[in-house]
Amino acid sequence: MRRAEIRSEFDAIVAFAGVERFLDTPVKRYSSGMYVRLAFAVAAHLRSEILLIDEVLAVGDIEFQRRCLGKMRDVARSGRTVLFVSHHLQSVSTLCHRLLVLEGGQLVHDGEVHAGLTRYLSGFERGNKSSVQESKRPGSGELRVSRAASVREFYECAEPKAVRFLIEQRSQFDGRFYVSVHLVDPMGTVVAQCDSRLLGEWFDAGQNLELEFSFNTPWLKPGTYRVDVYLCAAGFIDQCEHACSVEVLPLLPYPATAGSEAMDAGLVLADFNFCRVPRASEEPSYAPDRDALGGANPSAL
Repeated sequence: MRRAEIRSEFDAIVAFAGVERFLDTPVKRYSSGMYVRLAFAVAAHLRSEILLIDEVLAVGDIEFQRRCLGKMRDVARSGRTVLFVSHHLQSVSTLCHRLLVLEGGQLVHDGEVHAGLTRYLSGFERGNKSSVQESKRPGSGELRVSRAASVREFYECAEPKAVRFLIEQRSQFDGRFYVSVHLVDPMGTVVAQCDSRLLGEWFDAGQNLELEFSFNTPWLKPGTYRVDVYLCAAGFIDQCEHACSVEVLPLLPYPATAGSEAMDAGLVLADFNFCRVPRASEEPSYAPDRDALGGANPSAL
């Protein structure tokens, strides 16, 4: 950028990165998150024909991520090319018009976005199933999830669902731990995080501990959902991703049917209702009951 261009964009770059208070701080003292935010802000305000973005959504808060997505849309609409590298599938599906999937360094898909996401997730499923082996899972390893399964093979959308899993002690563990279960939809989005701390539940280690995790809401859309189980204390003890799956049948909990566009947009199904509120002219008239008023003289009311 020419010096004049830098001056004209300087305030916008600083405001976008949110580093107004740190302008006098050497960049070498910035945190990694601040550095990436500033780098994205600079790149996004350049006049280059191609904008290459690599996992920028991995840093920053929700507000910064929203600004990033909005800026990338603006750049793309201006006729420039945005090459967006990310594992954040929700953002990929809403931002991109063409998708390339790499697997083992090889291009395995180049084309339509939805088909590419399906191809990516199929490879992810294979990788996750092999990584369930205890020796390959992250965590300190004193406790391990050795077995997990859905209580039933299939569930309807609105009925309660349950998963049972066995926790075994592999080495000496003193203290208590908590359990966090993630429900992950077919697009790889975490639909719900169910943390035992929210219920005040902590567990003591033992040779064998079998737990049943159940939930009533949200109503899950039809499909196969991944269940990830995390055992934690001061840090991760076991990260058992793809511990098991929950299969939801296409039996909707609503009294009427509609096309797919009636529920495509949401992540889950809702228990909702519409109620017609009468207008003022339709409200029933009300006349005071004289007996209820103690026989008072109307003229004195």
